[in-house]
Amino acid sequence: MCNDKRMPGIVPKCEPALNKGIFISVEGGDGSGKSTQLANIKDYLELRGVDALFIREPGGTSIGEKIRDILFGSS
Repeated sequence: MCNDKRMPGIVPKCEPALNKGIFISVEGGDGSGKSTQLANIKDYLELRGVDALFIREPGGTSIGEKIRDILFGSS
């Protein structure tokens, strides 16, 4: 991924043992646009052929989704 033309401006470490990916966390209050920004990031990466995994907390597992539904209501 070093010098990856698909992601200009993003410079990961180039040491092979350390180059396992990038973790991005998006935080903000309710209604601040986190979901909108995540959708934009996802589109940006997919258009460039970059594999990405998007998760949310609490969530990511069936029990996590049930807890999320209890806390925030079904969406």
